[in-house]
Amino acid sequence: MGEARVHGIEDEESLRRFTAALLDDLQALERVLDDPRLERGVRRLGAEQELFLVGADARPRGVAPAILARASDPRLTPEIARFNLEANLTPRLLEGACLSALHDELREVLALVRAEAAREDAFPVLTGILPTLEPHDLEPRAFSPGARYVAL
Repeated sequence: MGEARVHGIEDEESLRRFTAALLDDLQALERVLDDPRLERGVRRLGAEQELFLVGADARPRGVAPAILARASDPRLTPEIARFNLEANLTPRLLEGACLSALHDELREVLALVRAEAAREDAFPVLTGILPTLEPHDLEPRAFSPGARYVAL
């Protein structure tokens, strides 16, 4: 995961610094991609799964911070709202039973989230966009803790 060094863009100078930093990052990426030490000729498969946390009424429940704290699993990361999180599954060589292994890992992570969510009277829904969201669910108080999400 990256570092959470977030500063807002408040004026022209902030925008100039941000643009310069972005261009620096793109140049660094170009150097990495040109580096002969970068793994080549290997195919890997990874996956991330969005998880919304909802109650029995299918409405979002802002319990992700509590679940993340208790689960303490590095594959689980916060998302922008307190009612969703992300499971980052282990990258695997694209061969043999890799899809079965990925499926098994997703089931394992999902079982962990289900167990922790149940302690909060919630359960996970695997979807990119929760259809029961309403405008008031997206107010700043619903954001996950952390400067990254406040800046967004």
